[in-house]
Amino acid sequence: MPRGVYDRTHIVRKLSPEHIAAMVAGKRAKMKPLAERFWSKVNKNGPNGCWIFTGHIGGRGYGTIWDGAKVRTAHQISWELTRGERPGGFVLDHICRNRECCNPDHLRLVTPRQNAVENNDSPFALNAQKTHCRKCGTEFHPDNVRWIPSRGPKGTPLAARVCLTCVRRRSPGSRLQPTTREDALAAARAKYGKEPCTSERTP
Repeated sequence: MPRGVYDRTHIVRKLSPEHIAAMVAGKRAKMKPLAERFWSKVNKNGPNGCWIFTGHIGGRGYGTIWDGAKVRTAHQISWELTRGERPGGFVLDHICRNRECCNPDHLRLVTPRQNAVENNDSPFALNAQKTHCRKCGTEFHPDNVRWIPSRGPKGTPLAARVCLTCVRRRSPGSRLQPTTREDALAAARAKYGKEPCTSERTP
């Protein structure tokens, strides 16, 4: 094939007759309603009752679709089409742990912190689940933990957990006192001017 000439046959095969006719006429095909496009890409016969999204799958494993203004995740569209708008301050969590699933019965409304910590193997979740310091083995307790304002991904405020037992072993004369996570998040929010992160860092 000559340089600069590309075979687009594989692209044309995926287009509907209406799109091909519009391309030939030099016009833009009218987009079908979101609900019609969405449900045509849902297989309701997936394993364990999952509704598998057969359209585009993004890099994080979630189905994605264009809603006419921006790209949205498939499970969010499914929830809105069947249950209505999602309340503010809540996110959707997959009970089935299958990111391609868009069955509304397999979704639940949770807080951002719940979504980051529960049923999650991310570093934030693993740290939040720790009950003992990984360095000295001391159990985390309000009397031996100091929370300090910190900053996480994209400048998001978070609270970093510091084991005071380790601090006192390194510096016997330390006068650091225990603080609460809530106070540290408030200070981080005031310092960085954003919403706090939903998890924490640990030593």
